Amino acid sequence: MKKTPLITAALAALIFLVSCGATEAPSAASAAAQTAAEILSTELFTDEDAFPIDLNKESGTVSITAPGNYALSGKLRGQILVETADEGKVKLILSGVEITNSSAPAIYVKNADKVVVSSAEGSINTLSVSGEFTSSDSNNPDAVIFSQDDLNLNGDGVINITSEFGHGVVSKDELKLKGGEVNITAYKKGLSGKDALTIEGGSLTVSSRTHALYSEGDIIISGGELSIASSEKDGIHAKGNFAISEGKVNITQSDEGIEALTITVSGGEVSISSSHDGLKIYSSASGSEVSGQIIGLNPYLADDGAEITLSGGTVKIEAGGDSIDPDASFNQSGGELET
Repeated sequence: MKKTPLITAALAALIFLVSCGATEAPSAASAAAQTAAEILSTELFTDEDAFPIDLNKESGTVSITAPGNYALSGKLRGQILVETADEGKVKLILSGVEITNSSAPAIYVKNADKVVVSSAEGSINTLSVSGEFTSSDSNNPDAVIFSQDDLNLNGDGVINITSEFGHGVVSKDELKLKGGEVNITAYKKGLSGKDALTIEGGSLTVSSRTHALYSEGDIIISGGELSIASSEKDGIHAKGNFAISEGKVNITQSDEGIEALTITVSGGEVSISSSHDGLKIYSSASGSEVSGQIIGLNPYLADDGAEITLSGGTVKIEAGGDSIDPDASFNQSGGELET
């Protein structure tokens, strides 16, 4: 049953915590003007009635301490900190925000059950970190959006992310992109989900120095349009499996185009430009990241069961090395391959 928000009671029971964190030190005057409060209820607002936060009236660290839906607007030099003890989803709806920081994440999910960062329809949102990251705790947050827990990105607007010295978006759990337009420029990795990275829809543009898309688990693409470039590393790098069933992936620049334990293309469109191999099998024994390796040759044998499978879709490869890793078992039962 849909809950009806009791706005009058909500405002009476609601306390919102805005504190001056170590990420950005405001002036003494602004510090004195800050309020100290905490959102105590998890049932006050429905999806349609998100709690509004005008960032123009805040400074420093804006803390979210309870599950719920929050509509953010305005400009903030500081950080959105999500740290909740209760189970439940935190949804941050970005409605034309500009959040900047010089040494810490613009959005930091320190503890939460699940967090969704959503762009409001028609909105353009900018998140940026201009300097080197300074570790604030043992988590070593080093991305513009950094989450210790599951993180979903969706919406119907635009999120522009710039990281001058670190990563774009990092989740230490599972990371999903389900919708919206996300544009990332990062000195290190672009989009990283430690346990898994899943792309189901939306538009994604990544320009990075190291891996554009990265996971220590699987990377699964079932929709969306991706245009990604890495100046020094792989376009897509999974220490687990890579699979695409729908969607478009255009890797315009990379060392290895796609590298994973297994690579499966059953649908969609994949276009790769790489200086070494186009499709490459990742060796868990070596990581296949060995200085001085010969183009087109893997100095270590691929793991047992390592396969590159094409059963549908289209794959186009322009490679400086091998289009298909010669150490892998390649099986084509359908689809189109152009090298």
